[in-house]
Parts: sequence; structure tokens; C-alpha cells
Amino acid sequence: MGLRARGHDVRVVTGLPNYPEGRLYPGYARRGEVREVDGVAVRTVPMIVSHSRNPLGRILNYVSFGLSSRRLVRNADRFDAVYVYAPQLTAAIGPRTWSRRYALPYVLHVQDVWPDSIVGSGMLGAWLGRGVGALLGPWIRSVYRSAGAVVAIAPSMAQLLVERGASADRTSHALNWSVNEEMSAEVAAARTPQDRRTTVTFAGNLGEVQALDVLIRAASRVRDVPGLVVEIVGSGVAEERLRDLAQELGADNVRFLGRVDAAGMRDVYLRSDFQLVSLADLPLFRVTVPSKLAASLACGVPVVVAVAGDAGQLVRDGDCGLVVAPGDDDALVEALRSAARSTAEQRGSWGRNARQTYESKMSARAGIDTIEHALLKVLVHEHMESAR
Repeated sequence: MGLRARGHDVRVVTGLPNYPEGRLYPGYARRGEVREVDGVAVRTVPMIVSHSRNPLGRILNYVSFGLSSRRLVRNADRFDAVYVYAPQLTAAIGPRTWSRRYALPYVLHVQDVWPDSIVGSGMLGAWLGRGVGALLGPWIRSVYRSAGAVVAIAPSMAQLLVERGASADRTSHALNWSVNEEMSAEVAAARTPQDRRTTVTFAGNLGEVQALDVLIRAASRVRDVPGLVVEIVGSGVAEERLRDLAQELGADNVRFLGRVDAAGMRDVYLRSDFQLVSLADLPLFRVTVPSKLAASLACGVPVVVAVAGDAGQLVRDGDCGLVVAPGDDDALVEALRSAARSTAEQRGSWGRNARQTYESKMSARAGIDTIEHALLKVLVHEHMESAR
């Protein structure tokens, strides 16, 4: 919508809505359809719906969208450029085809580094993961090379993508921003820090890579801290196992709230004294900045970050909260105790810094500036090439 607000004609091609539970949302047709959303034509295309632990289901989910969108090649010559939002790199299958057939440039916005994200997550197992990684490597490098421009979600990721084939002079980074900036600004203005109790909240997908076992174990060791509560908001493939672990450890200070709609998230952020941002200790997560961090900082909520690399450095530089090594139970226990000991004054300072860091480095305006610049740059390059 940001590009449309700047005067660009925008059309969207996307998959069937099914995240995070792997079930098609009510009211959507499996064959795909075209809807208008806020004045933008949004086409959903058929795909295999799956978000299970089964690696075959995940692979079919990723590939089926790429192949299904590729069939729209007959319409691709109507456009000037394609912006590819790529949580999975298979989203580039269609645009790469269109680029070859119509010389239609595409800007690739990389959200997850492949093959690291599918190998490192353990979804495929060690042996199969290495085989798939070796098989995908040449194709992945060709996708980076053929892109008119590449946008990463963190500085370290941009550097890594250049090492893997992306053009250095056509690669940049744009930190992910909050999906509801108006609500975030309202929450930040309404928050009143206090120090009589402490609510530490994790809100997001409950998957394996979030490493929430560490949070459950740490919470079970701080039951002696008066008023300290850990809230877990969301659902996912690891939810049942995490609930069982909390019960097994007697972590009665952990509350599972399930999924909360967008309106309910306002109250979640208002009552949170700290938001936890957690990822497993894997090399691929050292070159990423999770979207969840943007949402927390935008709401002016201090954070406890258990992520290495760029995400932790962003919080340290902005003095927005506490940073611990991922996967370290003892460090997270100490961080929870430190959070509980913090005064209202300290929490207020962290919260103001969080909001300021978001506005200066992570806002939609800053991100859309980068994306628009990349799109215009590839169009200028394409025009110059065609004029030769």
C-alpha cells in the first residue's frame, strides 16, 4: 500500500492464506480468485496448503506457489517491474520466468536465506538437508544474479547475499517494519511504565526455531520472583509440546493465551512490560532481524532479545532493553530477574528508546524508500539497456 500511496500502479499475486496453521482461511476458494483490497487487485493462486512437520508437505507448499504463479506469464508483459517478497525463495520462480521471456526486471526482497533456512531448521533432517542444500545452491545463486536488485532485511544478510552471487552495487537492506504503524503509535503514547509487577510476553509463531523451550525452562526457575508472569501468545507446531513442558516443570507462572486477533494485540502490547524476541542459535539467524522486533519497538515496549547478530546489536545500540545469548538458559534466567528488578523509570527510558529506534531505523517510510529506489533503479537500468 505504501507504493500505491506514492502514485504507483500496484497489482498483487499471492498464495492461498493458510499461515500459521496450514489450513485455508474461511471464505477463500482453493482454485484462486481475484479480490480488491483497499483499491488493489489481489490475485490468489492455487497451491498445496501445508504447514506441518512433514518436510514433503512444506516443500510442496513452497514449490506449488512458485509453479502456480509462473502460469501467469501471459499477463506479465503488462507491467514495468516485479517486486518479489520472498519468505521462501521459490516465490521467485514466476518472476524469473517472466524476466527471461519479457525482459521484465524483478527486485528480490529476501526474508530468509536459502538453503540455510531449510537446512538449519532441521525440517529435512541432517542428511536430506545437506543434499537439498547442495542441489539448490546453483539455482539460488542464479536467482540472485538474475535479479535486477536484491533487498535484504539486515546489513549482515546483504553482505552474505553478495558473497552468494548478488551484485554488490545492486544490493541494499531494509529492516522490516510494523504491519500496523497507526496502532503501534497509539500504544506507544498510551503506555505507562510501572514496577509493581512484570509481564514478559512472547507473541508470534510457536515453532521449533523460536527456541521457546529455553523460555519455559527459564520461567520455571524464576517462580520465586513476585509478580513475574510469562505470557505466550500465538500458536504453531510446537505449541502442544511447549504446554507439556511447562506442565512437566511446574512452570505455573507461564500462561498460554492462544491466538489473538489484530485488535487484541493492542491490549497485549499495552500490558506487556517486556516483549521477548527469541530464535535458535543458528548461523542463519545471526544475519536477520525478526519482524517481531519491529512490532515491539514500534509499540515502545522494552525487549528481551535472545538473538545473535544484527538484532541484538540493534537493541544494544539503541539501549532498548536486555540482550542475551540465544539458547542460554542461565543468561535468560538472569535477564528475567533483571527485568523484574528494573524500575518504572528504567522501563520508561527503554520504551522511549525503543520507539525512537523504530522511527529512525525501521519505519515503513524508511523501508519503502529503499524498495522504491531499487525498483526505479532497475527500470532506469532496463531503459538504458534497451536503448543500446
